[in-house]
Amino acid sequence: MVPLSCYCVCTGFIMRKGDRMDYKYKFSVVIPVYNVAEYLAETLDSVIGQTIGFKENIQIILVNDGSTDNSEEICLAYGEKYPENILYLKQENKGVSAARNYGIEKIEGKYVNFLDSDDKWTPESFQAVYDFFEKRQDKIDLVACPQKFFEALDEYHWLYFKYEPGSRIIDVLEKYTYIQMHVTASFVKAEVLSKYKFDEKLKFAEDSKFVNSIILDKLKYGVVSEALHLYRKRVNASSAIQNKGTSKEWYLDTPEHYYLELIQESIDKYGTVLLYIQYLILYDFQWRLRDDLNGVLTEQEQEWYKEWLRKMLQYMDDDLICHLDKMYVEYKLYALSLKYGRDIRKELVYRRGALYFKNIKMYSLQAKSLFSVDVLNIREDCLELAGRIWCPFAEDITITVENDKGDVFPIVSKPAEFRKAVIFGEEIMRVRGYEIQLPLEAGTTYEVYGKYKDNMPQRLFIKVGKFSHLSPNVEQLYFHNHGFIVSANAENTQIYVEKKRFGKHLAKEASLLKRCLKDGKKEIAGYRILAHIIRPFLRKERWLVMERINVAGDNAEHFYKYLKRAEENDIKSRFTLSEDSVDYEKMKAVGPVLPFRKFHYKLFVLLAKNIISSQGEDNIFNPWDDDSEYIRDLYKYNFVFLQHGIIKDDLSQWLNRFNKNLQMFVTSAKPEYESIINGDYFYDESVVKLTGLPRYDNLKQDQAPEKTILILPTWRAALACRLNNDTGERIYNPLFKYSEFYRFYNALIHDERLLQVMREKGYRGKFFLHTHHKVQLKDFTGNDIIEVMQNGIDYQDEFRSNALLLTDFSSVAFDFAYLKKPVIYAQFDKDTFFQGQVYSEGYFDYERDGLGPVCYDYESTIQALIQAIEKDCVLEPLYDERGNAFYRWFDQDNCKRVYDEIRRLD
Repeated sequence: MVPLSCYCVCTGFIMRKGDRMDYKYKFSVVIPVYNVAEYLAETLDSVIGQTIGFKENIQIILVNDGSTDNSEEICLAYGEKYPENILYLKQENKGVSAARNYGIEKIEGKYVNFLDSDDKWTPESFQAVYDFFEKRQDKIDLVACPQKFFEALDEYHWLYFKYEPGSRIIDVLEKYTYIQMHVTASFVKAEVLSKYKFDEKLKFAEDSKFVNSIILDKLKYGVVSEALHLYRKRVNASSAIQNKGTSKEWYLDTPEHYYLELIQESIDKYGTVLLYIQYLILYDFQWRLRDDLNGVLTEQEQEWYKEWLRKMLQYMDDDLICHLDKMYVEYKLYALSLKYGRDIRKELVYRRGALYFKNIKMYSLQAKSLFSVDVLNIREDCLELAGRIWCPFAEDITITVENDKGDVFPIVSKPAEFRKAVIFGEEIMRVRGYEIQLPLEAGTTYEVYGKYKDNMPQRLFIKVGKFSHLSPNVEQLYFHNHGFIVSANAENTQIYVEKKRFGKHLAKEASLLKRCLKDGKKEIAGYRILAHIIRPFLRKERWLVMERINVAGDNAEHFYKYLKRAEENDIKSRFTLSEDSVDYEKMKAVGPVLPFRKFHYKLFVLLAKNIISSQGEDNIFNPWDDDSEYIRDLYKYNFVFLQHGIIKDDLSQWLNRFNKNLQMFVTSAKPEYESIINGDYFYDESVVKLTGLPRYDNLKQDQAPEKTILILPTWRAALACRLNNDTGERIYNPLFKYSEFYRFYNALIHDERLLQVMREKGYRGKFFLHTHHKVQLKDFTGNDIIEVMQNGIDYQDEFRSNALLLTDFSSVAFDFAYLKKPVIYAQFDKDTFFQGQVYSEGYFDYERDGLGPVCYDYESTIQALIQAIEKDCVLEPLYDERGNAFYRWFDQDNCKRVYDEIRRLD
């Protein structure tokens, strides 16, 4: 006869003594495992390290779902170390739901957590959950815990708000927006698991369906704010959930088996679709509207998918759709149009400053995102405003600026490509940009009005941006220049223009300093005082020159060298660089260098007339990051963008005026210049200058190149970890070596066919990684022919000394071709390269305009290299002709032209 205790363990459920359940452990943690060798130990250690006591109170059930890496070795090692606590199970690959269901059969704990194998718990979490659950046994079956992202993202989950009031029981009939979606951040009573299983038909949202089926039973669940689940956002986006948008199952299974089955469950139990279930589904649905279906679903599948969404929407209340907090109005319009099978925009009714659909407010002209002033300048003769209009009804709204004297100034805007709302391939709206000059008169108040069609005008909210010199949160901030002061009211509906007088200025500054001290910004208050004291005594223009935070060697270095030779007596220039940079001492030999983000650098920024940089990241010209709203009124410099290289792609999404506000934009080729002027950058000839890159002054081929090839690919945004604003460094990505990028270049470095030809012809090779990937250098190994370069690169030395360049989408090809030497483009990932980048394809067509042959796979790349080496790397006439037609200048006066243009700036 089998002992009862054995029977209970084998079936997964627990001995009953009288009316009480006895459990071997307080917790069981079921962890499905699939190719997570990089993370698994970290996950297990977070459970083993729980303060409640692992050996006495926690069971771990590891279910290997057919892993092909060394995950099994890790499972077995931990199982051997903790044989009483860790149970290892193995199955062929069936998916995460099947793995969890298998684990359910073996649980011996009172409360169960289904932890993802790359996530973690903070040490006190299990104790907090246990204490909470024990006091509320009869009221709830599930407890949820707050989540915080880590690795690629460092912030709390967007549903964190429900934990802010503290630990408690949530009634979902009363708090229908307090949804719970993630089982990995939840704990469930083991006794209810005989009724609930994970849906094995679902690859995605199976956890949300499971969790909410349990919640539907009692319509309550607990939240424990003292616990914390750490949710890994992988730097390489390799998890299933991060790649859901590229999976057919995300589109073809989830609407039917998640949305509609959960809807039916609510109807079966309560005769209606509860608002909680509606909100849960709509919350998930809104993210789907951002997906690009092309390349994932066929046209027929897309229509089928939309039809399932339309069926789901029939159960959703219009009022709830219209008031979903996280859903933009353009998505609400699309959802309602999909629900009713017609464009509902034609049915909207306007009254009292808002648009209504079936008496439900859809959109208000008081929306804070409608009208922004991203740039505000006080010129000698006018007040200049420039910004964006973001509204799905922009073509039907007439916007004007009006002053208190009765003058009306119409806003003329134009649509832009760099930001638009596209839903399932259909463009719904796009941003519009504007610029306007207003009279600069003391004692004037300006307001902005919007008039929908022929209705009465409504005063608009003015959203002030980072180059407005004002702040939406610090109403005491003001901007002064040319004898005037500009400020906004606390409601951000009015802009005031006043004559700058000593008493008025002093009073405003005192009020702002008081706010700084109140908010704990003592350092900023000190910088403000210093800047005000020093500025009146300046006799020389301050010019601050910079590259990347941690490395020089680009256009700014070359320009600084020229500047120290040519600067006139009224200029005081400085270079800035991290003290830890290998280039710090080198640049000190050129001229004075200010340590980046240290005291003298920050003060110099506040006093600078010009900031001259080859880089455009915000941390370059804004040393206070988010705290700039206390001090950005003192940013009075011209930002001169020297560029990192010749622009060939469309960078308007990043470099447009409203996002960067450049006062001078350096270009080098006529097609490049025209692409900026005629594109959606919102700059004109007064800003964009065709001077040539400063580093080209030193780019001369004085002697024959060595018999070496240079392999120099650009970076991939999807493979680069986040940037540290203070150091400019990126953290190591452990999954980089599994990427297509790594496999391509590692294979190329060791391709015996290529190496043999190089040996025969006496060639060697150098492989450099882009600075954003340099932490990954340890993943590569070289050989006797091709060396993996570990140190930083002197681009110009390498361009001069090498005979041939292999690159991909990098603008370094322009530098190399400038020397009339051959280039080969390896674009094996052309179809995916632009995903995640801050730019898209531009005017430059590689087949038509390229300065060398273009290869789209590994084999053609190898053959192109072999053929070029066999011909001793001679430039073909076709590519020589293209280069001659492309570049504007071939002289050594680029720095001089840049300098002369900077001197002409106001």
